[in-house]
Amino acid sequence: MHQRRSGPSASAVPPGGDILSAATSDGLPPPASSSDVRKRRKKKVATRNVSPMARLSLQLRQIFQDEDTLVTVIQALSIIILMGCGIALMLHYFGTPSEFQDGDDHQQPQQQHGAPVPFGVPSSTAAPQSWFWSTLSWVVPNSGMMGGRRSNKRKRMPNGLFPRIDLKPSSVYDIPDTLSFVGDKSDHYATLRKEYDAKMDELPNIQKKYTFAPMAMTNTDDHPLDHDLPEPYDIYNCPEYPPKNYPYDWNLLQVLKHWEPDDPTIPSDMRLFQGLCVFDYQKDYDKAVNYRRQELPFVVVNDPQVQQTVKRWNAPGYMEQLLGNVRHRAEYSESNHFLYWNKPAGQLRHPRQHNVRKIQQRPDLNPLIAPEAQNLKNWKEPTQMLRMTYLDWLARANLTETGAVVGPNDPHWYFRLIGCGETGPEGECDQGSSEYLFDELPFFQPRETLYVVDPMEQKGIHCRFGMHGVIAENHFDQSRNAIVVLGGERRYVLAHPNQCKRLSLLPKGHPSARHSAVDWSDPDLDSYPEFAEARGNEVVLQPGDVLYLPTNWFHYIISLNLNFQCNTRSGVTPEYMKPIRECGF
Repeated sequence: MHQRRSGPSASAVPPGGDILSAATSDGLPPPASSSDVRKRRKKKVATRNVSPMARLSLQLRQIFQDEDTLVTVIQALSIIILMGCGIALMLHYFGTPSEFQDGDDHQQPQQQHGAPVPFGVPSSTAAPQSWFWSTLSWVVPNSGMMGGRRSNKRKRMPNGLFPRIDLKPSSVYDIPDTLSFVGDKSDHYATLRKEYDAKMDELPNIQKKYTFAPMAMTNTDDHPLDHDLPEPYDIYNCPEYPPKNYPYDWNLLQVLKHWEPDDPTIPSDMRLFQGLCVFDYQKDYDKAVNYRRQELPFVVVNDPQVQQTVKRWNAPGYMEQLLGNVRHRAEYSESNHFLYWNKPAGQLRHPRQHNVRKIQQRPDLNPLIAPEAQNLKNWKEPTQMLRMTYLDWLARANLTETGAVVGPNDPHWYFRLIGCGETGPEGECDQGSSEYLFDELPFFQPRETLYVVDPMEQKGIHCRFGMHGVIAENHFDQSRNAIVVLGGERRYVLAHPNQCKRLSLLPKGHPSARHSAVDWSDPDLDSYPEFAEARGNEVVLQPGDVLYLPTNWFHYIISLNLNFQCNTRSGVTPEYMKPIRECGF
């Protein structure tokens, strides 16, 4: 019969010791009483029945009772707060990719997308912002796409573009000069291109209608004392490197008086106030590169790739098949003037950057602008945004081509196409997008060319089709711009960014910010006396001509007849930021 082992006697407890040490002196724990066991069981059952919130409260209470744990928690929270403040400051000074806006091409039609995307950061921070986001760009592997369809996990990069992922090509036809990650990969488009590419040699070359002579360049021309003119040069045989103070310009009133904007008829003397050099792509390529490196405007002619597109776009029936019955963006104006606009700042998502109230209360912030620009109370939309098919637009735009008389005060329509490219390779940037533009205009693809300086900053291809007499009001864009005319003719009146103060721009916060408040068709010199000193030059772009326009250069555009014009932008440069900042942008 086994004897129950008895616990240690009181005499076994060493002097100065305690019960625990005594109990474990032989390596065995003290026996647990039945009451202790019952208490532990009750506690375990009670813990299981406690709600998650009560359990969390208990854990927090324990943390606050432990000083070391509490210090660790406070340090972690401090780091998180500091990181959040850093990110907030970074976004404040650099903007977010979605906030940055290059110019007019980003306008959103009201009926389709609600409030337009507001203007982005000021020009003064555009260059560092562009650098900041482009340095954060990265490429992710092909696993984001399946069978040419966009995966739900596919996200934009910090610069606002999608990762470069190969799209599933059509098996019908290999389109020349295509890129795998942008363009139209549909069988429909491939079939159309196959048909017309096969007969490309049969399509007629589009000859230029006009040969203009430039006005004389003389240093005796009246000009402000702070404006030095370059030595005269031949625009058709320019020097290897740009002359100092290139390009030559004239008094703007003189330019507009010689050829009034509301009259699209070619002047009888066939002369232009043209200061821009004209480079033959096949003979003067290196010259053009030299001028582009110095961020100066010029015109390129005789580019074989451009000529191929011109032949297709002017082939009978091609544009009708290319555009089909898709409803694209269009603008309607009750006159021939089209002034770009965005909703007033009070209706924008980011009023911080569009503080109209501050401008209204502080007209001294920009004393150079028009008085009416300070008050938006009676402002109304200058044009109407809508959507229509190409044939619908053509029926209206062709009125002047069929002999009908359409004057400056008659209704006019402006038609637009948008190729999203890396801003949405499958048309994410716009309803009814025209991704085939990246196949139609391979010279504007996102790769480094004479026209595309920074491919990682390209924000798509935009096309505008104009009818006879349409005027796009004077403005500047916050990025490099390459502009090609593929059919018809357009007149561009240009001005250096240093003319900003003389052009009376509508201020930040105004729906038409960056645009001149002056009606160039009929300048009111009493209201805008500084406009009398403004200087500029002009050029007429014909089919196949490409205009390179640096950041912040002013342009005023007149459609001389029915025409097709496309452009692309590729990054920002700081060369012309100072005069724009001095104008309040």
